[in-house]
This record gives sequence, structure tokens and C-alpha cells, in this order.
Amino acid sequence: MVNTTQFDTAANCGTLYEELDYSLIDTSVLPNGGEGLITDKCMVPQLIYGLVVAYNTEAFGGDAPASAADFFDTEKFPGKRSVSAVGGYPEPQMIEFALLADDKDLTKIKTSDIQVALDKYKSLGDNLITWTSGSASQQQLESGEAVMALVWSGRGYGAAAAGAPVAPMWDQWMLEIDSSGVPKGQSNPQLANAAINYYLGAKPQTVITEMSSYAPLNSKATPKADAVRDAWLTDSQMDTAVAPQVDFWVEHYGDLETAWESWVTGG
Repeated sequence: MVNTTQFDTAANCGTLYEELDYSLIDTSVLPNGGEGLITDKCMVPQLIYGLVVAYNTEAFGGDAPASAADFFDTEKFPGKRSVSAVGGYPEPQMIEFALLADDKDLTKIKTSDIQVALDKYKSLGDNLITWTSGSASQQQLESGEAVMALVWSGRGYGAAAAGAPVAPMWDQWMLEIDSSGVPKGQSNPQLANAAINYYLGAKPQTVITEMSSYAPLNSKATPKADAVRDAWLTDSQMDTAVAPQVDFWVEHYGDLETAWESWVTGG
């Protein structure tokens, strides 16, 4: 059992990863019974989180952003925005978020749209700053340097838990999934499948949520979550999640990597 991404298992299912035996894994416990969360035959979710807009609740006179378009509206919501520029870690969801702001039908995404999306971020000009690590994104929120940031939900929670006046925007949040997979050639695939099933159990998932900022994968888990953590858990927000176009990104990941490296180096 290894931790990877849904894009990796989809691209390498059957070559680098074994197909899972779902008769040994109770996927019915997953949110929505796993619908839309199992994206190939070699994975189940290991972690569900989001790329979400975290915004300063004191910055806009009680108003709050409610769409991807609002993130780019610096007249209605003035101030610095922050987005990822992590080298070697392209964010398909960040590309899709910018396209949503222009009402793009994501099922019709093209390779040329990658640059369109990055140019949209660049159009923010002096209102744009970037983060190169999760901790940097959290620090920007805590310091107030950014009034809005497109961040991993766990980092938004970290800023809020530290006392920053920060809240998540759950409209048009971008679903992110880390996957559990079994390397090809595993000597005991049944044991690996059993380990995945145990990991998805109610008790382990309860403990994981209580020790982190990530929602339980098991709908029967009963973590004790304080009000701050509860506000950032994704399991009650699945109806507004935007799932990535996995097949497109598997086919065109090389195009994304090329454009992304230019982006992070200021190209």
C-alpha cells in the first residue's frame, strides 16, 4: 500500500499499480458510496481535501466571495490574492478553477486552455502573490498579506486554528484526492487490499480526523471536531465539489508540466 495521486494511478494502472480487489475493500463507507471518488481500478481515496478559496472575513465589510469569478474581481473584493507556484508540483485543479471563473465547460477543456488559465492569474498584476509551500500559504493568510488565497484546505484550517480571521469558500471548491495504491508485483496483494480496507475503517478514520484537519473517509466515523476544524472538513461539502477531468490530465500531463515550470519560474 502506497500513497500517490489519482492522476498517477490512472496513468499507470496495470503497469506500476495492481488492480485492486474491491471484494476485499468496503468502498460503500466512502462519501456518496464512493461515486466519483474511485477514478480507476487501481485506487481508493487515502485522503480527500480541497483546493479552496480561503478569505479574510474582516477584509470586505461583511461581504464574502461566492464564486471563482469573485476571486478575480479586485474591484468588489480588493486586495492581494495568492496561488500556488510550487515547482515540480503542477495543480490541474488550479487550472480548472481559473477556467470556471470564465464559465468554461470543463468537459471540453483543451491543452490551449492551460495557458489561458495561467494568463488569467497573471492578469491580476500587482494583486497577485504566490506561495511555494503549504506553510507559506498559511503564513500569508495568518499575516493578512493575502486577503484571499487558493490553498489546500488543511492549510486554511491551520490559519484559522492559529486565530486568523479566515473562512473557506465552499462554492466551486476543487476536489483533491490522494490515493492508496498497491505497487505492481506485490508479493501478497490480498494483504495489501486488507490493509487498505482497515485504513478505511470507522475507528482509524475517526482518529485520523481528530489528529488532522481532514474529513473522515468513512461515513460511520464519529470524530470529535471543534467548530473551527468542522468548518474546514470536506465531507459535508461534497455537493459543491468540482472534480477534476482526470482522463484529460492523464493524457496531457506533460503539457501541464511544461506550462507549469514556466509559470513557477516567472515565464
